[in-house]
Amino acid sequence: MSTTIQFKRKDGTFDTIEKAKAAMLGLSGLKPAEPVVFYYGGENGNLQPLFGVAKNDGKVEIVGQYVSKLDESLATMNPVGGIGEGTTVSELNKKTITEILDSLLFPTIYPVSSDGSATLSSTNNGLVKVGTNLNVTLTATLIPGQWTLNGKKQCDYLGASGATTFIQSGGETGGVVLTPNGKTCTVAVTGIKYGQYKFNTTISYAQGPQAKDSTGANYGTPAPAGSKSASVSSFTGVYPYFASTSTAGVLTEQGLKSSATNTVLEMTLVPGEVGKPQQFELPETMKGGVVPTFKMKVFDPSTNTWKDIVISSYFNDGVETSHAEFSGVKYFKFIAKDEKIGERKFQVIL
Repeated sequence: MSTTIQFKRKDGTFDTIEKAKAAMLGLSGLKPAEPVVFYYGGENGNLQPLFGVAKNDGKVEIVGQYVSKLDESLATMNPVGGIGEGTTVSELNKKTITEILDSLLFPTIYPVSSDGSATLSSTNNGLVKVGTNLNVTLTATLIPGQWTLNGKKQCDYLGASGATTFIQSGGETGGVVLTPNGKTCTVAVTGIKYGQYKFNTTISYAQGPQAKDSTGANYGTPAPAGSKSASVSSFTGVYPYFASTSTAGVLTEQGLKSSATNTVLEMTLVPGEVGKPQQFELPETMKGGVVPTFKMKVFDPSTNTWKDIVISSYFNDGVETSHAEFSGVKYFKFIAKDEKIGERKFQVIL
């Protein structure tokens, strides 16, 4: 003969076993031996049951609860698994056998946080000739950070990203607030000036999610709403330099080079002719001047090496010139002392 016990479900489900136990122990007025079942947990529908039976006084006793006959003030002398030193019998009497075994075998693991950050990228990061126009696309990204539990990601650290601002912090119009399109911004820069162009972004974010420890209990506090900032050094406006590398006596614009110290300008000057000597021309931003402050080397094909030279032995002092296209800077032309000379390769070290 078999007997079927119909358990009575009360008040739905609970997030944690502690809440389920509190609700169950708060019941009263039940018939003696009346069975009760509550459910807790419930991630992905995986509910866990908590069973209880009504006592003669109408209150519920949890089935499988640890009940010790020892003095309730007695405490553990040392940690045992996940049960900490100093845990009293009274504290353990409030737990089920399953909870105690879980604590012994699987000590509580706490999550570890890593803060988020912002990044900003630019489609243009090289050298650009002064005076030209350029479209620059900026892209801002919020990296949300994360909470990890036992080496695996549990959730993001920061909340969802919100409003994004972009500011140009370099060039002639530094400090201008730009108009974003979501997390991107396209800037039409006209008449590029000398120097580096920089941009900043600020991304706001909402409060982060609540982290949980391995028991499912809340751990710490969510990251508060706030913002993260980032910057990018985009393109740099530079003046070109010129040299007679194609036709005797004619200055040809060379590839763009930085004006930074120790930058090397390399040029192969075609053979000079009477009235059309070898020559090169530098802006003052590249240490051009009447008396040069840069250094020079000449290539010796017989030894296949570069040799330092005394500039005044090869070239006359600089002569100030100008370019209508680059009216904002002085240029200085250096003309070879020996007009009829063969091809030579030089390095200018700024």
